[in-house]
Amino acid sequence: MNADNFIWSREAEVALLEQVREVKHLWDPQDKLYKKHSLRKYAFQRVADSLKEMFPSLQGI
Repeated sequence: MNADNFIWSREAEVALLEQVREVKHLWDPQDKLYKKHSLRKYAFQRVADSLKEMFPSLQGI
C-alpha cells in the first residue's frame, strides 16, 4: 500500500494523537529525552506497531 494514498480513519487518527500525547519526549522539546533521537525513533516505532495491531488496515504503510 502506498502511504501517499492512504486515508486515515477518524478512530486511527485519534488513537495516534492519544498515543503520541502520552509520550512527552516525542513532542516536547523541553523534555530531557527529546534530543535523544534513537529513543524518539524507538518510541515512534512502538506507537506505529501498536496502531498496526489496533488497525490492520495500517499494515504496509
